[in-house]
Amino acid sequence: MEVRSGRDGTTLGLALLGMALAIACAAGSSAPTARAAQPDPKLPAGAELTRDPQTGTVRFLKGPDLSRDLDADPAFKATRAAGDAEGVARAFLAHFAGLWRLDDPSAELTKRRIDVDRSGASHVRLSQVWRGLPVLDAELIVHLDRDRRVVLVNGTYFATPRDLDPTPALDAAAARAAAARATEGEPCAACATDLVVFAERRAAPRLAWRIAAPKGQIKGEEILIDARKGDVLRRLPAAQTGARGKLGGKGR
Repeated sequence: MEVRSGRDGTTLGLALLGMALAIACAAGSSAPTARAAQPDPKLPAGAELTRDPQTGTVRFLKGPDLSRDLDADPAFKATRAAGDAEGVARAFLAHFAGLWRLDDPSAELTKRRIDVDRSGASHVRLSQVWRGLPVLDAELIVHLDRDRRVVLVNGTYFATPRDLDPTPALDAAAARAAAARATEGEPCAACATDLVVFAERRAAPRLAWRIAAPKGQIKGEEILIDARKGDVLRRLPAAQTGARGKLGGKGR
């Protein structure tokens, strides 16, 4: 860079030099940059993929044989031959791991149950968890035909909540007290209380305490309390929740 002599020229030259140094420092800084979105893995021909327009997660993935590319793996073929529906489902989810918007599908999806219909088809229902906490009303279902080929995946779940703080500001007793205030009753020491993740499509996931009606009680409510602010997030009649006395997750 040329710096002209004279008072005005020197001032202009020094200003330009300062700008150049600032740009060079910025280019060499270690400031984090936004991570580029990973492209979806190549799906078999004929596969149809539908994503939730609000969450970006997979709502439907269907095709005549979605898992056919895995048949080249002897271990996968042995899993199919053994009739291991869960093994097939998990191998499929791992193979297309970049599709689900989950950091670790194997750890964030836990088996709920496997249904087998009259045709011999299997339906592997996987509940979503995060750091051992259940994500309410979130699941992914992998459907296999009678030959243990994956033909459909569907469900409602959420991307890994990376920014969620797993430490509650309120303890279980404070949450039960907040629920009592909401119902104008007394705190229920016998009520099962679990820490869960409450997620809605239009809102960021939140940590919550789920407080159930006492075991065997017909009347009552299941109440969700925000684990940071103590607000009531949801109330459901006990009849809709099965009047559960012991819940999954980390109870207190």
